[in-house]
Amino acid sequence: MKRLLLDVTSSTSTEWNTGIQRVARSLACACLEAAPTRGIRCRAVHAVTRRNQFAPLRRSHERAGLPPGCRLRSGRGWRDRLADRWNREVAKIRFRPGDVLFLPDVCWPYPMIPTLRKARNRGAVVGWLVYDLIPLRFSGLSEPNNEAVLRRWVSESFGAIDFFVGISRATAADLAAYLAEHGLSVAPERIGHITLSCGVRKQGHGSVPVRAEVDAVFAARSGPVYLAVGTLEPRKNHRLLLDAFERVWSAGADATLVVIGRPGWGGDEIGAAIRSHAEHGRRLWLFSDVNDAELSGAYARADGLVMASRAEGFGLPIIEAERDGLRVLASDIPAHREVAGPDCRFFDPDDPGQLASLVLEDAATGAAERPRARPGRAALATWDDAARELIEICTRMSRLGPKAP
Repeated sequence: MKRLLLDVTSSTSTEWNTGIQRVARSLACACLEAAPTRGIRCRAVHAVTRRNQFAPLRRSHERAGLPPGCRLRSGRGWRDRLADRWNREVAKIRFRPGDVLFLPDVCWPYPMIPTLRKARNRGAVVGWLVYDLIPLRFSGLSEPNNEAVLRRWVSESFGAIDFFVGISRATAADLAAYLAEHGLSVAPERIGHITLSCGVRKQGHGSVPVRAEVDAVFAARSGPVYLAVGTLEPRKNHRLLLDAFERVWSAGADATLVVIGRPGWGGDEIGAAIRSHAEHGRRLWLFSDVNDAELSGAYARADGLVMASRAEGFGLPIIEAERDGLRVLASDIPAHREVAGPDCRFFDPDDPGQLASLVLEDAATGAAERPRARPGRAALATWDDAARELIEICTRMSRLGPKAP
């Protein structure tokens, strides 16, 4: 492999900062650092679909850690504006044999399949990082249009993608099964997985401020604080969370639930239910626009994480929380079983009473532990580890070359 080109079209053109965006940017930044030490040139790129090509991101954006929405914000000076215009209208990647084009970002909503075919026709090997197949496997847990879009992407992009990388063993196995079920033949050695890291990769200029209202939630708490991190949508199971914590509060426990996540499909109703709740602003909080510093600070100051999802491809908040020594209560699904540490406690995602019992037990036993320093989970992978795994897979796939039609 001579060059590794990482598509970050979505993460650098939106302000979203959900798990996928955090993974895509952190993994790309780690690869940008690790690849040159192995003699491999690495660039972050974005699709310019109206020109049917990819263009490199500006070096300044790479050095700044590929911040959210960096391609939407206009530069301050005329040189920045000129550089943005050149990148948008003139710059392009000329693919050649020895290149690997890898897609670690959200790609299926974008009309880039002709661009992938063009890259492949010029000698590049193309890979896709698969986060999950939840829209195809769990009807009703995501936006109905997502099922049609992802189904079409998998079938139409299959001929333009040479290898697949899951974000967990469970995701890779599910993808292999799905492809087989639909008659899409691919050799087992072309489906792999990497071990994701956790947290926000420290990169860029200066520090991001923490708002007073976010800080106040943790400064004023008297009992344990539990986080629920994830997009507001039905599959994250926020309704069960509310039901469980209502039982906790009815039992007299002084526990606080802090929900962190942007509204997704179906999220407006969930957000409205939280904001109209009698405990909102007291023992129930919702923050839909936290920045990286606020999220890191929330993990550092909370006591526990509750992950109630009905379906996940990985479960990034679990290892983000375990890194900082939080106690974790997670729904009993395959991805959570794979990524969680030995101290994680599991509950039935359809049983709010079981979760309430775990919270009450945890709040009682954890009260004496809060004043003490808490060690984080040992042996967690770093983003550098994840980048090395990905580079090894891409190097191996480059030697294999394009898959047979």
